[in-house]
Amino acid sequence: MTNERTRAINIKQTGTALKRLSESVDDLYHILDRETKFGVNLMLKDALEVQDKEGGIDPLAYTRLTAMNIILATVFGIQGSLSVQDPLYKRVLHNLEQNSAFISIGSDISAYFPVLSFLDVIFRKEKKMRDFVENDSKPLYRHLIQLARQSEQPSLVKELDSIKDSLNIDEQNMVTLTRGVDTISLAMAWVFAILCHYPKWQKRMLDEVDLFIQNYIIYKDYLIPKGTLLIGSAHANNNDPHFFSEPEKFKPERYLNDAKSIYASSNGNIQSRELFTFGWGRRICPGIYMAESEMFNCMTRLFQKCTIEPALSSTGETNIPDIDDCIDFGSIVSPVPYKIRLVERNSVVIDE
Repeated sequence: MTNERTRAINIKQTGTALKRLSESVDDLYHILDRETKFGVNLMLKDALEVQDKEGGIDPLAYTRLTAMNIILATVFGIQGSLSVQDPLYKRVLHNLEQNSAFISIGSDISAYFPVLSFLDVIFRKEKKMRDFVENDSKPLYRHLIQLARQSEQPSLVKELDSIKDSLNIDEQNMVTLTRGVDTISLAMAWVFAILCHYPKWQKRMLDEVDLFIQNYIIYKDYLIPKGTLLIGSAHANNNDPHFFSEPEKFKPERYLNDAKSIYASSNGNIQSRELFTFGWGRRICPGIYMAESEMFNCMTRLFQKCTIEPALSSTGETNIPDIDDCIDFGSIVSPVPYKIRLVERNSVVIDE
């Protein structure tokens, strides 16, 4: 069996397993809630300690920590890291960053442009990738899976163990379960940066939180031969004026009368889709529900306790995050480094 055939089977099997595990997210919801609470409280605590001297904090470190802890708790049933200095946090983060770098167009250009495959030999791409998998990824995930099986806590690894024989999947498929750390954490980092530009809309979000707490194929003119590699652009789809009027403008009001979750919308008719960030069709992300639940918990807890404001310079001037620039991590993009201030709210509806 060819490597391509094996890879395709693994992808299909993993997707099937993840769909069957979707109901387990509800069973582990209390863990998700616990970890988002810890992450928000840690971010707020550190912000209040340093922002007067340093102007603010980098929220990406904390959103990454929270996302990683949720994965460790729900997928592996083990305790997460208590700070961004924890060795396990740094090890997992390094692995995810290297993985994103390897699958970027710059590092895997021959996959997108086969005519340039001779560059793989020159730059020894395959050897570097193999070394990374054998010396970094496999030892890390074998360690985490072993901890999961030894843990007395429920986890998705144990759920997967109970059905893996019927689906003919192995531990290699389990690595897929950790791929939501940076996508979710970077999404939240973008949210915080954007909200510094639009305090009025942040106020409406705060009010909403308070209110809830209170009460071969021819496609059009294109001939696409069999075997053609098609690369979808979530950015292009999310900015398609056929779906959104004035997509270049920040207009949250377009969603005010739409109560559907991202998960529900993503499973609906393609013509009524409102967001393509999680993909579409057979390649749609199977972890939408968990990702959406995590972001909702983290942001509502944060907005319950404080407001997000731009960091201050040494002269007292506000430093608004730059949302017109980004850092290319390969398959995802991050905001350029920035700091924010977390200002405690005078009237907190529920104080924990």
